[in-house]
Amino acid sequence: MWQSGGMRRLWLTTEEYASRRGVSDAYVRRLAGAGQIPGAEKRGGQWLIPVLEPGPEETAMRTIAVFNQAGGVGKTTLALNLGYHFASRGLKVLLVDLDPQATLTAFLGLVPADLEVTVYDALLRRGGLPIHRNLAGMDLVPSNILLAGAEQELVSALNREGRLRKALDEVRAAYDVALVDCPPSLGLLAILGLAASDFVLVPVQTHFKAYLGTDQLLRTVDGVRQELNPNLKVVGFVPMQYAKGTQHDRDVLEALTAQLAERGPVLTPVPQAADFKKATVEAKPLALFNPRHPAVQVLEETAEHIMGALYGQSRGEVRS
Repeated sequence: MWQSGGMRRLWLTTEEYASRRGVSDAYVRRLAGAGQIPGAEKRGGQWLIPVLEPGPEETAMRTIAVFNQAGGVGKTTLALNLGYHFASRGLKVLLVDLDPQATLTAFLGLVPADLEVTVYDALLRRGGLPIHRNLAGMDLVPSNILLAGAEQELVSALNREGRLRKALDEVRAAYDVALVDCPPSLGLLAILGLAASDFVLVPVQTHFKAYLGTDQLLRTVDGVRQELNPNLKVVGFVPMQYAKGTQHDRDVLEALTAQLAERGPVLTPVPQAADFKKATVEAKPLALFNPRHPAVQVLEETAEHIMGALYGQSRGEVRS
């Protein structure tokens, strides 16, 4: 076992690794044999796979809000795929769908309209979080369209901004990381997500309009920090849907990096890829749908950076 900075490396058999990821042992052995699982080693005829886990002193759950007020920037795609890569490294992951559009819920194979209990009930009726377990190796608190009315219903509620944090506190001991997929707005639900989180991760589309909207986004983060959550930190900005071959995207990426560098690290751009949409049709993260896709490596690197930031091994500074 290797240990550093509060994290420890464990070696899992393919059967143990498959159980954590919600896939078959045969599938994992096939990936390992094809060189598609980083660090996998064959010892005595058996594949062993390294995963990182928090050490005893690092067991507190970290909560990350995936937030951008604009729609269509790849926010839910990022939350789903990062959650999967965290889980594949041995972390126990909880995904929270805080968007009334319920895209994350649908991406993981559930039918939002058929759900009788969702995150809405935890926020408005003060029940426990309704958790669906082992969906691609992760757990999920789902959403549906009923959440659209929550903002109006919460207007006069006591401790409205703290309700999600309180609900998450009840399951904190069971998870290493919670990823909150915030709605694409600056409304109350997004504020709840930021108020409940330790970190905010911002996906930014490499288009000029998205570039113009980052100032307003950061003002919202600053306001939540000042009034509700003084410990909230920006863990990074992730350029999404990046078309490297276009001059426009390269120019916007350069401008974004210059604009945001003082607020947090701008991470490796996630390339535009039709396979993201195809993967969601099959309710799979990209790494399960097409493990050889170049974007998988980018997401691996992004997950490694964020895990380092969460557990004190970051190559880039986490900033307020």
